[in-house]
Amino acid sequence: MSKVNQENMERSAANENAASNAPETPAKQKKGAVVVRWINYVIGLAFVIVAMYSLTQPSMQMVGIVGLVVTAISVALATCLAVAAIGKTAWLNGLQVLLTVVYAILFVTAGAVLSDLNGLIFLILAVVVALVIAIGLVRIYADRAYASDLVRYILELIVALVLAVVLVLEKLDDNKYQIFALVAAAVTILQLILVAAQIKASSKKEVAEAREATEKEVTSGFTVEEYAVAYPYEGGPVAGVEMAQEVNPTYTPGKVQPVATAGYDFYNCKSFDPFIATLDNEERNQFTELFILKYKGVMPEIPDYEVGGDNREFFRKVFIYLGQYRDRIPNGLLTKMYNFSVKLS
Repeated sequence: MSKVNQENMERSAANENAASNAPETPAKQKKGAVVVRWINYVIGLAFVIVAMYSLTQPSMQMVGIVGLVVTAISVALATCLAVAAIGKTAWLNGLQVLLTVVYAILFVTAGAVLSDLNGLIFLILAVVVALVIAIGLVRIYADRAYASDLVRYILELIVALVLAVVLVLEKLDDNKYQIFALVAAAVTILQLILVAAQIKASSKKEVAEAREATEKEVTSGFTVEEYAVAYPYEGGPVAGVEMAQEVNPTYTPGKVQPVATAGYDFYNCKSFDPFIATLDNEERNQFTELFILKYKGVMPEIPDYEVGGDNREFFRKVFIYLGQYRDRIPNGLLTKMYNFSVKLS
């Protein structure tokens, strides 16, 4: 074997070793996490079905308890995996699945006696409960789509109430089975309350995200201007500089001077306003109709504009709620409003 061939073989072996020792790529890690999720899902679903069946058989009570323990472990593992995937929302999703498992235990405990009396009805109800749990185990990893949860929990409530009614009609000597069914219904009501809270929190989050996106969309088209504020010099004479005297003084100490601006009428309003003074005639009319006379409708979230007053809060609220009223404000007027609000901040 030549020296060159030997070097090539050594190089090839080194590359293979490096490839085998290299860390897993994000794609491989994600694929592995999905495989773990599905394995855990199959285990959890299988054991909860086994537990539900075993609890209806007096000779298999221990098998049912073991099945419930394994199911609880599976739900806990799924919740931890979901937290890593979607964040804190997964904790409440996991709690909902555990409540569904509790509901299933109460259901089969109450329906155990019904399996002998009316096996077909119990079988149908049991299939519905198993389906609800199967969907719940998948939903742990979902961040939204709470409407489907709402439908499932309403279905759970209907099943529990149907079971309670059937047990009452059977006129059993022991009322504990009806109580178990009613407690299962109470668990479902708790789930409905939790999902309502999730829907409310999700709606607030969507509104906040939409508002933030709207503000970014508006501000991205503007350029922030740098400006300097002039202050009167109150010191003494400066060496080498002579102050010129005004021929026609515009200010006399102790005497209030009226401010006059050409073409500044604003529907007979005499107050000077630094923002309105930046607008042309068309923009002044647009601004007056929108925010002073409110011809195009009231904007309850935005405070009234005070001509000549301090309107910082007005400009701030305009851009907070811009998504609701953007279609009313012309582009030119909006640009000047934004530029002026930047100077106020």
